[in-house]
Amino acid sequence: MSPAPLRSDPAVRLQATLPSLPSTDASGNRKYATSWLAQFWVLLGRTAKLKFRDPMSFATILSGVIVVSLLEGSIYYDMPVGDWQNRIGGISMFISFMAFMAFDVLMLWPKERQVYLRDQRAGMYCSSSFYTARTLAEVPTHMLTGILGGIITYYGSRLPPLLRGRGPASDG
Repeated sequence: MSPAPLRSDPAVRLQATLPSLPSTDASGNRKYATSWLAQFWVLLGRTAKLKFRDPMSFATILSGVIVVSLLEGSIYYDMPVGDWQNRIGGISMFISFMAFMAFDVLMLWPKERQVYLRDQRAGMYCSSSFYTARTLAEVPTHMLTGILGGIITYYGSRLPPLLRGRGPASDG
């Protein structure tokens, strides 16, 4: 019996259906039809539209921030006035939570992988413009939830008000 032809291998069939890589210049660098900035703006607009059309991802991030903020506010609610170490610990815990909340971007990568690979092989855009646009499209969501969570945690922990008779204007 002769071995099966190479065309039966799924990887070989996939490679045969994909377009060839874009042309390269004399130094071996890839050429793109548009500039990096044009690629970035198109990708940013596309990613932002996808992000805002998926209310479930925003609701998931928002609900997580609200639950953690309320939990921290309830833990640190009735602290004595001079207990600053525990209050700073609570604020640090919230900041750590917000830092790790940005990893939700990794969960969307498997969904977009096939589109990315197809567009990349077609020479539509470079990887750096894709990842930069993808990251910056997430900024408004994370800033909004961070501000909301910070407000809930701040007042839930009963930290002193920021503008109650403090500063040089109240010295008189």
